[in-house]
Amino acid sequence: MRGLRPLLPLALVSPLMIVAAACWQEEDKSELTTPQPTVDLSSLTLEDVYSRLAEAITRPGFVFHTLIDLKVDAQAYSLSGSMEVWIDLQRDVARQEIRLRPDVGDLEEHRETDLVVGDASYWLTSGATVIKRHALICHGSGSGALSTLLGCRGFTEDSSTHVETGAEYQGHPAIALVTTGESFTSDENFAFTTRLYLDEETFLPIASVSDGTMNDLPYDIFMRFDNELLPTDSLPSDFFDPVALGYPYRHPAEALDEADLDLAIYWLGDRFSGQEQYPALVLATVYLDEERERVGYQAVLEYWVEGSNTPGVHLQEWDGDDWTARWGDLVGGGWWNDPCTERVEKVLEEGQATIFMGHEEWAVQASLPGAQPPATAERECPSAPFDRFGAHAYLGSTLVVIDAPSSTSGRRVEQSPYNTAEGMDVLLEGLKLRR
Repeated sequence: MRGLRPLLPLALVSPLMIVAAACWQEEDKSELTTPQPTVDLSSLTLEDVYSRLAEAITRPGFVFHTLIDLKVDAQAYSLSGSMEVWIDLQRDVARQEIRLRPDVGDLEEHRETDLVVGDASYWLTSGATVIKRHALICHGSGSGALSTLLGCRGFTEDSSTHVETGAEYQGHPAIALVTTGESFTSDENFAFTTRLYLDEETFLPIASVSDGTMNDLPYDIFMRFDNELLPTDSLPSDFFDPVALGYPYRHPAEALDEADLDLAIYWLGDRFSGQEQYPALVLATVYLDEERERVGYQAVLEYWVEGSNTPGVHLQEWDGDDWTARWGDLVGGGWWNDPCTERVEKVLEEGQATIFMGHEEWAVQASLPGAQPPATAERECPSAPFDRFGAHAYLGSTLVVIDAPSSTSGRRVEQSPYNTAEGMDVLLEGLKLRR
């Protein structure tokens, strides 16, 4: 989501975007290594492989479980961590948990949990409420639960997958599922090639190797898989239940009542009626990141277009001094500071604001604090109309950063109806102190 990107490239290793490498485990896993009938591997189709993989991880009364050690080699963004995946294909459910620790700096551990139940996914990050969304289905597999092993990179992935027989990983005969393609987030563009290795006899996943570029910078990702089957009754009865994870969640505004925030919060209310061509908005989620000292903002309020599950507006609540210390007036430190971004000043009843009008094509290049500025001296500003809009409202000691993010559905990107200069003006007029 635009405006909420963490300082680590988590899209590299999100539970929904597994791209990794693993070491073959020589332990006795007899319950996972039932011999399969001899087949002509050279004639295997992708559908055949998915069918055999599903068969390999399915046993009545058992849940497939894999513990994964993770290592990302991405220069300044290198990190380590672990992932766990539980899959019960007979019930069409899966659970993923991720723990990430940066190798550089003193940033805290990042945690995520994701439940896949049929075609729905229930996503929980550190300090946030549970968000329901469509489950990702990878590379023609037809199953969200099975896809947790296949390496989805999000709804924007554009890729192709094929089968390579006669492959080998660290001397172990294998079948490789090779996926090559591109994907993007609001701040990052990826190009990648991933090889998921399956044991030639059992069709269990034994390794996966991925390399590519993130915003033209190279990266490699490595994992170690340790597979087993667990008795279903060894897990809590609600282990795959979204309600136990916290869904449906309480009213989002309750989180603000309980939060220890030394900051006046300005918002649009539980419901914002909109104006003329701008639709009504409802408060959908409040993010209170446990790592507020790292990310900078104190809270994020996410409003959806009423009657839909489409994000419409994000409000980041900052202490004004913290914002200045983090961002200042860095050219290239944010798309709003790009020389090709135009500004309109506005006087508010309780302060002042700036509306920013820029171009999406330059936003990615200036997405992180301290980033290298775009090559403004060697280029002309785009001649196309502005297509990226935002606003900063200075209200006492509080700075509200307003963004109208785009959303993705499949490979289609939909713009927020408030992503206009007039939309920003409507939102600024609607801001009010939450007492």
